[in-house]
Amino acid sequence: MRTMHGQGIGRLTVAQRLTRIEPDLQAIAHQLGDRVFLFGDTPRAADAGVGAILGAVMAAPAPTGLSRRVSGDAKLAAYVARCEAAMG
Repeated sequence: MRTMHGQGIGRLTVAQRLTRIEPDLQAIAHQLGDRVFLFGDTPRAADAGVGAILGAVMAAPAPTGLSRRVSGDAKLAAYVARCEAAMG
């Protein structure tokens, strides 16, 4: 937490952190559109990274505002499931 405070993120409230990440989550959903993966029907390196991060957020040991936000988004949750199925 000390490092998080030093770089600034630890100084933000939970609501401020969620507000800050929202455009990123929307950009991922927008990029997905109707695609299976970020750039088409085949997973790429970007999907390995983005899918893994979103999956880790969803698998948080205790529910958080962010884990609820990602899990509650049908498009993002389905994307994570597809990434896990395709890439393990």
